[in-house]
Amino acid sequence: MVVKKDVINKLLESTLKFSADGHLITINQSTEDPIIKIDGETATPEDLQQYNHFVVPSVDSNYYGVTEMDFTGRYNVTDDDSINDITPEHVGDIVTIEGSVDVARLPEPVIDTGLFECKSCMRLHEVKQNSEDIRQPAVCTECGGRTFKLLTNESKFTESQRITVRIDTIPYPIAVMLTGSRCDYNRYDTGDKVIFRGVLMVDFKGKLNEYYLKYAEDITSWYGRTR
Repeated sequence: MVVKKDVINKLLESTLKFSADGHLITINQSTEDPIIKIDGETATPEDLQQYNHFVVPSVDSNYYGVTEMDFTGRYNVTDDDSINDITPEHVGDIVTIEGSVDVARLPEPVIDTGLFECKSCMRLHEVKQNSEDIRQPAVCTECGGRTFKLLTNESKFTESQRITVRIDTIPYPIAVMLTGSRCDYNRYDTGDKVIFRGVLMVDFKGKLNEYYLKYAEDITSWYGRTR
């Protein structure tokens, strides 16, 4: 379980800037005790406890890859909750799972933003992609045309990595989707003990609806464990 006070204690070990509920937090290690400021005003570690949503830039290994921490839901709030205690009511919430790697794919390129050219008038349209299927514009805003050409070389790409993890409360391996800088080319090995957190989603494409984690990140090191 990732607890708010543990996150704050870890953040207090570094010099950094981050956001908490939309407020700018700065931590400076230039003195014996860290200097904390909230929107430019001097603050204490206890003052940070009032916030529920932390957005931290993942630019240093000391951050353990934690770029977003949300304490508004049932998960990650108290020690009473347990990892892997997943039910349908948690769909859409940020959850944490612990298990062993079943299958891990290498990162692969996927389109993040597609640039489309209208075949009638050649007007360009950018479309944000958020699924495995390429989504093109519904209609050209210039001429009303409905046929488009994807300009692959001018579209924006990112990386996606799919890892399936076996956990003790789900009868099938649960898919974990890593994207961008959270992907790892040092391929996970079958049986590795891992802890991921992400948004719990449901896949409706198969014969049976199955849970998976989207926007996930590997937080195994938060628990002092290694692969």
